[in-house]
Amino acid sequence: MDIAPLFGISLTSPSIPSTILVYWRTSLVGSYKVNTDEYVKDRFASGCGIIRDSSGQCVHTFFSSYGECSILEADFKTILAQKIGLSDLWIESDSTLAIHCIIRGGGPWSIQATLSHI
Repeated sequence: MDIAPLFGISLTSPSIPSTILVYWRTSLVGSYKVNTDEYVKDRFASGCGIIRDSSGQCVHTFFSSYGECSILEADFKTILAQKIGLSDLWIESDSTLAIHCIIRGGGPWSIQATLSHI
């Protein structure tokens, strides 16, 4: 009971979360924004995404199945899946670990080949 809070574990009843308003921001003029999402069930992964221009208009959507892999591997494969010849991309992902690996390098060996392509 004493060390649980050190690991971010609450042993009390959770309170009802408040509503949070979230805004989607456009990319800079001349660039494109990629939003991705991934899903793993029974070790089989898939991912999808949407690419929008700086006015928010949809340029491209995509979906891929990856077979058996981790959620982190799926994150990277989805980011890489959007190869349609566009440059100056702003990529948004809900994976803090994926973004950390892209910006600072590192991560597990299973993602290194895909990471090097990104």
